[in-house]
Amino acid sequence: MANVKSTCLRFNLDKEPYCRAWEILQASGKSYTQTVTAALIEYDDRHRRLADDPYFENREREDRFVEQIVSAVEQSLGQALPGFMAGCLMNMVQPYQGAAPGIQSAPAVEETAQPKIEENAIDWDFLGE
Repeated sequence: MANVKSTCLRFNLDKEPYCRAWEILQASGKSYTQTVTAALIEYDDRHRRLADDPYFENREREDRFVEQIVSAVEQSLGQALPGFMAGCLMNMVQPYQGAAPGIQSAPAVEETAQPKIEENAIDWDFLGE
């Protein structure tokens, strides 16, 4: 005797999702068993692919990824901004030199010592693998 399982499906045609499913089942051109089997397998495969997806599987992972990027940018800016601001303030405080009387020239641009950020100091883990 064949190993066969039997089930009964019910579609409430007063509710849109069930009505749509019934129409799909009627229009498939295959047996109900083939159509339902193919749909369940496709649904399960898709669900498993999404579960294994390391990126953007859901809104929580997306938000976490964005937060990691923002945090890394903030950290880098936090390291570079003090030196940049100090250089700007120094240029504002220094009197304009070498200008003719009554004429102000732009201040000389000086190279300020920017802190070097080593590549291994940046946490690149937010990029994922």
